[in-house]
Amino acid sequence: MKISFTKLHLLSIGFLFSFVELIAQPCALPSGNLFLRTQTEVNDFLVNYGACTSIPAGSAIIIEDDNNGIDDINNLAALSALTVLDGNLTIRTNALLNLDDLMNLTTVNANLIIQNNSALVNIDALSNLTSVGGNLYVGNNAMLADLNGLSNIMTVGNIFRIYDNPLITDLNDLSNLTSLGAYLEIVNNATLTDIAGLSNLNFIGTHLYVLANPLTNLTGLEGLTSINGILQIGLNPNLINIDALNNITSVGSNIWIYDNASLENLNGLGNITTVGGFFRLTNNSNLNACCATCPLLSNAGVTGFVDIQNNLSGCNSETEITACMPCGIAPVPTLGQWGLILLALFLLNLGLISILQSRYHLAGISGTYFQNLPFVVATVLADRKAFLQQYLAAGLFIIILFAISMLFFNYELMPFDVLGSIFATGLLAFLMRVLELRK
Repeated sequence: MKISFTKLHLLSIGFLFSFVELIAQPCALPSGNLFLRTQTEVNDFLVNYGACTSIPAGSAIIIEDDNNGIDDINNLAALSALTVLDGNLTIRTNALLNLDDLMNLTTVNANLIIQNNSALVNIDALSNLTSVGGNLYVGNNAMLADLNGLSNIMTVGNIFRIYDNPLITDLNDLSNLTSLGAYLEIVNNATLTDIAGLSNLNFIGTHLYVLANPLTNLTGLEGLTSINGILQIGLNPNLINIDALNNITSVGSNIWIYDNASLENLNGLGNITTVGGFFRLTNNSNLNACCATCPLLSNAGVTGFVDIQNNLSGCNSETEITACMPCGIAPVPTLGQWGLILLALFLLNLGLISILQSRYHLAGISGTYFQNLPFVVATVLADRKAFLQQYLAAGLFIIILFAISMLFFNYELMPFDVLGSIFATGLLAFLMRVLELRK
């Protein structure tokens, strides 16, 4: 019997659709966790569930070698048909060199966890992923040198953790990442010196943790304008500045900056106006420039407690920071500025005497106190009682200014303030006495 080309063509198409329908099926997994601990168990996955393409929601596959030296997991070929993860996939404590057998994965709507894999060299096979709907963990992979397989990921729906990967030196492979639903954790990556690859990240749902990395700066985080949870920067021995945080205006919970031995300033926190929790600044042994946080602390921007200690002078207490200029009203001047004030008062005295001399000369008046400067000085000081009264009045005025500065603006009295005040009081009293004699 002959079969026409048209009928044969239709039969072929029907067979193709039937085949696609057969293979494009969710894995009929039980709810909960399915552990695959040996290569045999991995291979049996194909036998038990077929070439299924997706892990259903509510199910999870945990590929976790028992590491007893027998039947160790060396490939994931039995899972190579997977394209969609609606349930969780965890790959941990294995001796896998790569994840090439997962190259067909295109969608992860749940958690993807890759951790504690001592021989894993690359995760390049994940390059078809553009998002992870749940958590994404990459941690404690001793031989992993880059995150190239994550280069197309734009969003992570929940937590993104990058931790304990001793060979990762930069995060350049995350250049397409724009947002995280929960927090970002970058912790204890022994050679990580560059996070500039995060330059397109503009939203973090909750917390930001940068801990125990050899970073010198946080360049790459300039796109962040708020942290809705905790901001914690600590134990980074080479961190010199945090300027990249300069666009952040609010932190929803706590700020804790601690044990950053090379940190010199807090300029990166200068635009933060509100902190929903506590503000802690502790044990930063080289930190001496904290005036950027003066407005935050002076304007009751911190909801919780403030703990500032064991930093260098200028950053060692809340009082020291809130005494900064030009935060609020500028505090009483420094030694150099005292010199300018004294010079100004001296010139003011000379100017006043000169004006008075000119006026009397033009009026044709002679025999006044203002005929010449030595005579004026002698006249002012001749009546010691009157001069003393003016001196006490001027001194009281300066004391009141200091009291207001200390009481309302947390100014700390410096040793040079005393000497500067004594000379300034004398010049001010002299000026007052000249004005009194003019009458």
